Amino acid sequence: LDDSLAVCDFRIAMGTYLTVVGVMGILLIGCVVFCIAKQISKLPGRQDLFLMSIMLNDVMLGVASLIWGLGVLDTRLCGVSETGELNGFCTQWPIFRENAVKKSFVTSSIPLTFDRFFSIVLPDQHPVWVTYDTSLIMMGLQWLPFLLLTCWDFASYNMGLLEIVYDERWHKCVTTDRRTMENLQVTMYIFIPIAILGTLYGIMIYNILKKGLKWAKQARTAMMISGSAVAFTIPSIFIHFHLVDGFSYEELIVFESLHYLGCVLNPVIYLCNQPAYCKEAVGEDCGGHQKHSEGGFNTVPKREGKE
Repeated sequence: LDDSLAVCDFRIAMGTYLTVVGVMGILLIGCVVFCIAKQISKLPGRQDLFLMSIMLNDVMLGVASLIWGLGVLDTRLCGVSETGELNGFCTQWPIFRENAVKKSFVTSSIPLTFDRFFSIVLPDQHPVWVTYDTSLIMMGLQWLPFLLLTCWDFASYNMGLLEIVYDERWHKCVTTDRRTMENLQVTMYIFIPIAILGTLYGIMIYNILKKGLKWAKQARTAMMISGSAVAFTIPSIFIHFHLVDGFSYEELIVFESLHYLGCVLNPVIYLCNQPAYCKEAVGEDCGGHQKHSEGGFNTVPKREGKE
């Protein structure tokens, strides 16, 4: 009886925690969107795209955390009836969630990192190669794997090749028998993006040390967002490779839930670095006062309208 009460108390605590994280993330993202809307005339058009894409990733993760938390508190809220039958929501949502959760963070920070890479390593070429049109292409490329893999999963489910069940251990509906697709997801969403980020930041750090640490200011916000992205992706990597099989039930759930904290941290990083980010983007503060920095912030020209 004591063990049952302990499990029940833990389940309520985890459900509440995941729900609060989801709500906080969505509210903070709303604050960031409001800030971007106020500054949209000061930021280059590509910066609007980069930030909104990151925020969209965070929204997906916040919604996933919220729905998982509600499902932990009451299985009926995640699409499981009292008799254990799955309704339409439970049979569709896991496909979107599993792709959205793995896709979040790392891939979304690549376009912003490319922007900072050109600004630091090839400042003269920055306005040539990083334009509004090329930014649109980068955004499309970073969302393409998510769209393709999600559509493939939905098609597989409708053709009867994919099964969805309710997992009592995780308190959520999950897909089964798809190890090959999971390997593809981890490769496309995590390993390849981390390799790209590692290469870009390695070259940037080399150039920063060569040119002077003052150039590091240009990459501060992007580096913090990318760093948090990689850090909060670690739980997914560990779970995928069964490196946590020795964890207890409580430890496993807590470890998995750490991934969702990113939807709260990313907006906080942006809000805390808001004035600095405007300087990184256009060489002026959010009030529009020009800052002629030795660090070369003005290598990114101001725009009139979109680039």
